[in-house]
Amino acid sequence: PALPPSMRLRGAVAVAAAAFTMALTVWVWGGLRAPAVVDDEAAYVLQADLFAHGRWTRPSPSPSLSFTQPAVLVTPVLAPKMPPGHALLLAPGALIGLPGLIPVLLSGATAALLVLLVCEVQSPAVAVLTVIVWLTFAGQMRWRASYFSEITTGMLWLLGWWALLRWRQTRRTGWLLLLAMAIGWGAITRPLTMLAFALPIGIVVLRDVIRGKHWRQLAGAMAIGVACLALLPIQNYEVLGNWRESPLALYTSQYMPFDRIGFGFDSTPPSLGLPVDLQAAQLPIMARHREHQPSALPRVLATRLWELRMSTVGGWRVLWIPALIVGIVIVGVSGWFAIASVLTLYLAYLLYAHEPHWTVYYLEATPVVAFVCATGLAWLLARATAVRRELPLATAALAALAILAIGWRELYTARTFRAGAQK
Repeated sequence: PALPPSMRLRGAVAVAAAAFTMALTVWVWGGLRAPAVVDDEAAYVLQADLFAHGRWTRPSPSPSLSFTQPAVLVTPVLAPKMPPGHALLLAPGALIGLPGLIPVLLSGATAALLVLLVCEVQSPAVAVLTVIVWLTFAGQMRWRASYFSEITTGMLWLLGWWALLRWRQTRRTGWLLLLAMAIGWGAITRPLTMLAFALPIGIVVLRDVIRGKHWRQLAGAMAIGVACLALLPIQNYEVLGNWRESPLALYTSQYMPFDRIGFGFDSTPPSLGLPVDLQAAQLPIMARHREHQPSALPRVLATRLWELRMSTVGGWRVLWIPALIVGIVIVGVSGWFAIASVLTLYLAYLLYAHEPHWTVYYLEATPVVAFVCATGLAWLLARATAVRRELPLATAALAALAILAIGWRELYTARTFRAGAQK
């Protein structure tokens, strides 16, 4: 049977959003063969290349000190320290010589899922505004046009919410299994990020399971989650020959014993030495960990919030603040649930010392901020244009074009930034 017009409209908007997001990401990034710029990016590209060729490691180079690089073990083997989730997804692109392909596809999938979710809880007009507000958070575009693992977890957050929404509507087991897969794969990508995501969801799912006695569905979902998590001990064994020791833990003890979740500075000396240039690069990170004390949390809170504000509603986007305030009030239960997940993510990372400008840790939250802004903006535009009901799609499209025109200069600046960093 033919899809109803409303479903066809949602699908068309989702496809258009995905295509535009992918094109914009490629343009900002400079192509699908863009080189890695930041240390973590280079490590993920290396890990993806290993997976693409059916390997977990390479032999340790000799002398190892000459080949030492951030985020990568060189002793006893050559292998990145990261969990495997993100690089496993990047591997197909690495195999065909287009390492940027998968991040671009993931960004497109994120945009499409964002549209579908917003259409479900609001309208296609709000969905159009949400995507364009999200894309013109230019302070975040430099993170999206990258190999960072937040590209994967950002998509998984929206996929998980979509699966949760559909499961609660239909109670079909497949949706709960998809939710479990999204959480499980995210856990082998960015564990702390996905813990923050899973906590609010777990409360809702457990309540619904108890009320509806969906114990078999819960058992299946848990099996999917355990299957994903089983990749971690497999990685441990393949890389280090020990099920219980992770590459991340070994790298931390070898080079950065202080770089752990929690407060204060661990003065345990590293078991291996670093070249002089890398020792110098660690000094700011060490200083940040020394400063990260419970008594400093008010200052940490303020400085991080300021940087997040600048990367989302800073500059000309300060105009979104009234819309953001209105949106917080009117987004409804689904929106407040998403906001709660964002707050959980922010609180989780208060346990970790990082540079305030390193807002990539909160990339998963930006679609939620954009949704809240767009919801408030649609409400304000509807009243400004004397529309009594929901904002027409045509009006939202015109507003989106205006927003894009205003934000284009910053998008061009993001492109220039990436090009300069790649030289």
